Amino acid sequence: MRLVNTKRRCLPLSYSLCTKTTVTHSVDATIIKTGFNLKTSRSNFKLTDLVANGQVAQAHQLFDQMLRRNTYSVNTLISGYVKSGNLSRARDLFDGMPVRTEVYWTILIGGYSQHNQPIGAFKLYAEMCRWGTVPDYVTFATLLSCCNETLMTKAVTQVHSHIVKLGFSGTLKVCNSLVDAYCKTGTLELANRLFLEMPIKDTVTFNAMTTGYSSM
Repeated sequence: MRLVNTKRRCLPLSYSLCTKTTVTHSVDATIIKTGFNLKTSRSNFKLTDLVANGQVAQAHQLFDQMLRRNTYSVNTLISGYVKSGNLSRARDLFDGMPVRTEVYWTILIGGYSQHNQPIGAFKLYAEMCRWGTVPDYVTFATLLSCCNETLMTKAVTQVHSHIVKLGFSGTLKVCNSLVDAYCKTGTLELANRLFLEMPIKDTVTFNAMTTGYSSM
Protein backbone atom coordinates (compact mmCIF):
# COMPACT_ATOMS: atom_id res chain seq x y z
CA MET A 1 0.00 0.00 0.00
CA ARG A 2 1.40 3.48 -0.97
CA LEU A 3 1.55 6.03 1.83
CA VAL A 4 0.55 9.60 1.13
CA ASN A 5 2.06 12.47 3.12
CA THR A 6 -1.01 14.34 4.26
CA LYS A 7 1.11 17.09 5.89
CA ARG A 8 2.45 18.28 2.57
CA ARG A 9 0.70 21.45 1.55
CA CYS A 10 0.65 23.28 -1.76
CA LEU A 11 -0.24 26.89 -2.31
CA PRO A 12 -3.51 27.26 -4.17
CA LEU A 13 -3.40 28.53 -7.74
CA SER A 14 -5.35 31.62 -6.78
CA TYR A 15 -2.64 32.58 -4.25
CA SER A 16 0.10 32.08 -6.84
CA LEU A 17 -1.68 34.28 -9.35
CA CYS A 18 -2.32 36.89 -6.69
CA THR A 19 1.38 36.93 -5.76
CA LYS A 20 2.43 37.39 -9.39
CA THR A 21 -0.10 40.21 -9.79
CA THR A 22 1.17 41.93 -6.62
CA VAL A 23 4.78 41.72 -7.80
CA THR A 24 3.83 43.09 -11.22
CA HIS A 25 1.94 45.99 -9.68
CA SER A 26 4.88 46.66 -7.37
CA VAL A 27 7.29 46.80 -10.33
CA ASP A 28 4.92 49.07 -12.25
CA ALA A 29 4.65 51.40 -9.25
CA THR A 30 8.44 51.55 -8.96
CA ILE A 31 8.78 52.38 -12.66
CA ILE A 32 6.25 55.19 -12.34
CA LYS A 33 7.86 56.50 -9.16
CA THR A 34 11.44 56.53 -10.48
CA GLY A 35 10.55 57.67 -13.96
CA PHE A 36 12.25 54.67 -15.58
CA ASN A 37 11.86 54.55 -19.32
CA LEU A 38 13.20 51.71 -21.46
CA LYS A 39 14.07 53.94 -24.42
CA THR A 40 15.89 56.36 -22.13
CA SER A 41 17.79 53.47 -20.59
CA ARG A 42 18.91 52.24 -24.01
CA SER A 43 19.94 55.74 -25.07
CA ASN A 44 21.91 56.16 -21.84
CA PHE A 45 23.76 52.95 -22.58
CA LYS A 46 24.74 54.28 -26.03
CA LEU A 47 25.59 57.65 -24.49
CA THR A 48 27.94 56.02 -22.00
CA ASP A 49 29.62 54.01 -24.73
CA LEU A 50 30.20 57.09 -26.91
CA VAL A 51 31.65 59.10 -24.02
CA ALA A 52 33.88 56.19 -22.99
CA ASN A 53 35.30 56.14 -26.53
CA GLY A 54 35.91 59.89 -26.57
CA GLN A 55 33.11 60.60 -29.05
CA VAL A 56 31.63 63.47 -27.07
CA ALA A 57 30.25 65.36 -30.08
CA GLN A 58 28.32 62.27 -31.20
CA ALA A 59 27.16 61.75 -27.63
CA HIS A 60 25.77 65.29 -27.56
CA GLN A 61 23.92 64.65 -30.83
CA LEU A 62 22.32 61.58 -29.28
CA PHE A 63 21.54 63.58 -26.13
CA ASP A 64 19.72 66.23 -28.20
CA GLN A 65 17.66 63.52 -29.93
CA MET A 66 16.50 61.90 -26.68
CA LEU A 67 12.83 62.56 -26.01
CA ARG A 68 13.28 61.85 -22.31
CA ARG A 69 16.44 62.38 -20.28
CA ASN A 70 17.24 61.73 -16.67
CA THR A 71 19.97 62.58 -14.19
CA TYR A 72 22.24 59.87 -15.57
CA SER A 73 21.97 61.33 -19.09
CA VAL A 74 23.09 64.78 -18.01
CA ASN A 75 25.82 63.49 -15.68
CA THR A 76 27.28 61.35 -18.45
CA LEU A 77 27.46 64.16 -20.99
CA ILE A 78 28.88 66.71 -18.54
CA SER A 79 31.48 64.14 -17.45
CA GLY A 80 32.35 63.57 -21.10
CA TYR A 81 33.05 67.25 -21.71
CA VAL A 82 34.99 67.50 -18.45
CA LYS A 83 37.13 64.50 -19.37
CA SER A 84 37.88 65.94 -22.81
CA GLY A 85 38.87 69.27 -21.27
CA ASN A 86 36.05 71.22 -22.87
CA LEU A 87 34.93 72.97 -19.69
CA SER A 88 33.09 75.74 -21.53
CA ARG A 89 30.70 73.25 -23.15
CA ALA A 90 30.31 71.44 -19.85
CA ARG A 91 29.47 74.76 -18.20
CA ASP A 92 26.97 75.67 -20.95
CA LEU A 93 25.20 72.36 -20.42
CA PHE A 94 25.29 72.85 -16.67
CA ASP A 95 23.90 76.40 -16.86
CA GLY A 96 20.94 75.17 -18.89
CA MET A 97 19.78 72.80 -16.16
CA PRO A 98 16.79 74.00 -14.10
CA VAL A 99 17.68 71.69 -11.20
CA ARG A 100 21.27 71.29 -10.04
CA THR A 101 22.10 68.65 -7.45
CA GLU A 102 25.37 68.49 -5.52
CA VAL A 103 26.45 65.76 -7.96
CA TYR A 104 26.31 68.15 -10.94
CA TRP A 105 28.21 70.83 -9.06
CA THR A 106 30.85 68.37 -7.89
CA ILE A 107 31.42 66.97 -11.38
CA LEU A 108 32.05 70.45 -12.77
CA ILE A 109 34.20 71.48 -9.78
CA GLY A 110 36.20 68.31 -10.41
CA GLY A 111 36.65 69.39 -14.01
CA TYR A 112 38.26 72.67 -13.01
CA SER A 113 40.38 70.79 -10.48
CA GLN A 114 41.57 68.16 -12.98
CA HIS A 115 42.58 70.83 -15.48
CA ASN A 116 44.53 72.90 -12.94
CA GLN A 117 42.06 75.77 -12.64
CA PRO A 118 41.70 76.17 -8.85
CA ILE A 119 40.32 79.72 -9.04
CA GLY A 120 37.52 78.51 -11.30
CA ALA A 121 36.79 75.60 -8.95
CA PHE A 122 36.50 77.88 -5.90
CA LYS A 123 34.38 80.41 -7.77
CA LEU A 124 32.02 77.62 -8.79
CA TYR A 125 31.87 76.43 -5.18
CA ALA A 126 30.94 79.96 -4.06
CA GLU A 127 28.22 79.99 -6.69
CA MET A 128 27.01 76.61 -5.43
CA CYS A 129 26.62 78.08 -1.94
CA ARG A 130 24.73 81.10 -3.28
CA TRP A 131 22.48 78.75 -5.24
CA GLY A 132 21.56 77.04 -1.97
CA THR A 133 22.86 73.58 -2.81
CA VAL A 134 24.38 71.78 0.18
CA PRO A 135 27.75 70.16 -0.64
CA ASP A 136 28.66 66.69 0.54
CA TYR A 137 32.01 65.22 1.59
CA VAL A 138 32.87 64.35 -2.03
CA THR A 139 32.41 68.00 -3.01
CA PHE A 140 34.85 69.15 -0.33
CA ALA A 141 37.45 66.49 -1.14
CA THR A 142 37.21 67.34 -4.84
CA LEU A 143 37.44 71.09 -4.27
CA LEU A 144 40.40 70.95 -1.90
CA SER A 145 42.39 68.63 -4.16
CA CYS A 146 43.13 71.52 -6.54
CA CYS A 147 44.77 73.87 -4.03
CA ASN A 148 48.29 74.79 -5.10
CA GLU A 149 48.63 78.54 -4.59
CA THR A 150 49.53 80.51 -1.47
CA LEU A 151 46.98 83.15 -2.48
CA MET A 152 44.20 80.61 -1.77
CA THR A 153 44.83 80.34 1.98
CA LYS A 154 41.83 82.51 2.84
CA ALA A 155 39.59 80.46 0.57
CA VAL A 156 40.72 77.21 2.20
CA THR A 157 40.03 78.53 5.71
CA GLN A 158 36.54 79.61 4.59
CA VAL A 159 35.86 76.14 3.20
CA HIS A 160 37.18 74.68 6.46
CA SER A 161 34.53 76.64 8.37
CA HIS A 162 31.84 75.28 6.04
CA ILE A 163 33.11 71.74 6.66
CA VAL A 164 32.81 72.20 10.42
CA LYS A 165 29.38 73.81 10.10
CA LEU A 166 28.03 70.96 7.96
CA GLY A 167 29.41 68.25 10.26
CA PHE A 168 32.15 66.80 8.03
CA SER A 169 35.05 67.66 10.36
CA GLY A 170 35.20 64.01 11.47
CA THR A 171 35.32 62.58 7.94
CA LEU A 172 38.83 61.24 7.31
CA LYS A 173 38.83 61.87 3.56
CA VAL A 174 37.80 65.49 4.06
CA CYS A 175 40.35 66.05 6.85
CA ASN A 176 43.11 64.57 4.70
CA SER A 177 42.15 66.92 1.88
CA LEU A 178 42.22 69.86 4.28
CA VAL A 179 45.66 68.94 5.64
CA ASP A 180 46.98 68.57 2.10
CA ALA A 181 45.41 71.89 1.05
CA TYR A 182 46.93 73.77 3.98
CA CYS A 183 50.33 72.25 3.22
CA LYS A 184 50.12 73.16 -0.47
CA THR A 185 49.14 76.73 0.34
CA GLY A 186 52.08 77.05 2.73
CA THR A 187 50.00 77.22 5.90
CA LEU A 188 51.83 74.50 7.83
CA GLU A 189 50.77 75.86 11.22
CA LEU A 190 47.10 75.30 10.40
CA ALA A 191 47.91 71.95 8.82
CA ASN A 192 49.73 70.82 11.94
CA ARG A 193 46.93 72.04 14.21
CA LEU A 194 44.36 70.08 12.23
CA PHE A 195 46.66 67.05 12.15
CA LEU A 196 46.90 67.03 15.95
CA GLU A 197 43.13 67.39 16.32
CA MET A 198 42.30 64.49 14.01
CA PRO A 199 41.14 61.44 16.02
CA ILE A 200 41.91 59.10 13.12
CA LYS A 201 44.87 59.30 10.74
CA ASP A 202 46.12 57.09 7.93
CA THR A 203 49.08 56.97 5.56
CA VAL A 204 47.56 59.72 3.41
CA THR A 205 47.53 62.04 6.43
CA PHE A 206 51.16 61.40 7.31
CA ASN A 207 52.28 61.63 3.68
CA ALA A 208 50.60 65.02 3.31
CA MET A 209 52.36 66.37 6.40
CA THR A 210 55.70 64.89 5.38
CA THR A 211 55.44 66.42 1.91
CA GLY A 212 54.41 69.76 3.39
CA TYR A 213 57.42 69.98 5.71
CA SER A 214 59.85 68.71 3.08
CA SER A 215 58.81 71.48 0.71
CA MET A 216 59.70 74.24 3.18
